[in-house]
Amino acid sequence: MFFSTRDCKKDPPLRSVKARGFLLPLYLRSLPFTALIIPISIVHFGAILCVFFSSLPVLLKSMSSLLIAVSGLLTIRGVLARSGLQLVLNRRGDWFLIEATGKTRAVMPVSGQILHANLVFLTVRDEEGGKLFPFVFTPWNTDADTLRRLRVRLRYNANE
Repeated sequence: MFFSTRDCKKDPPLRSVKARGFLLPLYLRSLPFTALIIPISIVHFGAILCVFFSSLPVLLKSMSSLLIAVSGLLTIRGVLARSGLQLVLNRRGDWFLIEATGKTRAVMPVSGQILHANLVFLTVRDEEGGKLFPFVFTPWNTDADTLRRLRVRLRYNANE
């Protein structure tokens, strides 16, 4: 079906978009960023090897290796725990965080976001407890259209 010029005349002018907000909400799911798990594992394994081949006493080697291994496991667990979060930006510009359990929190973006064609680094703060939730969106963990829409919305909100 083709559009006629009459259909275009019915559209509101662009300046009214600011008053009524965007047409669609934006849903951003935090997928497990598995590209981080491999380097984290390699670095921690390399640190354990360095401790193992050092000239430290055996007790100190074992304690250090155990602490490095626990640190690596906790870091990987933290990366995987962030995979169940969903960030929602509604039409009016309100931010919400939906956890894997279904709990919804009102959040607000923190200044210092990074916007690039292939990278959006965004940190949001929980309005109740003040807990920070960092998000990294790239073409590998977000589809291109959602990434573009997020960049546009963040730039639009920054200009207000």
